[in-house]
Formats: sequence, C-alpha cells, structure tokens
Amino acid sequence: MQRTDVETGATQVGMEAPPTFPCSICGEPATRICVWCTKDACDNHICGKCHRCSDCCECELIRVSPEQSS
Repeated sequence: MQRTDVETGATQVGMEAPPTFPCSICGEPATRICVWCTKDACDNHICGKCHRCSDCCECELIRVSPEQSS
C-alpha cells in the first residue's frame, strides 16, 4: 500500500505497523504467533530459541528479569 506524506510529498510503501492481538497467555499486545500451536504471544512469552510460546516451549531456559538477578 502506498501513502503520500502531505507535507513533504514523499511516498511511503508498506510502512504500516503489524496488527496486534491480545497475548493468549497474559493479554498484553502481541504481534507474533507460536510456531507450534499458533497462539498469539507477546515478546515475553515467545522463546527466542525455538519461537514457541511459553506453554509449548521445551527449551530448558529460565528467563530472569534484571530485578531478580540482584
């Protein structure tokens, strides 16, 4: 989709934000889906290694927030 900036006249192609859906685990805005079960999942509930949601992930990684590591 093309849009033209009214002030500059520049044409922008495909600069729309991806659609967001509620994360199926916590309800926060999510733009990704689990590759295993296809649930909507936010960045906090998608494994960076296997790209599965925290319900499906079998990696033995534990995510620690900066507050917990002190």
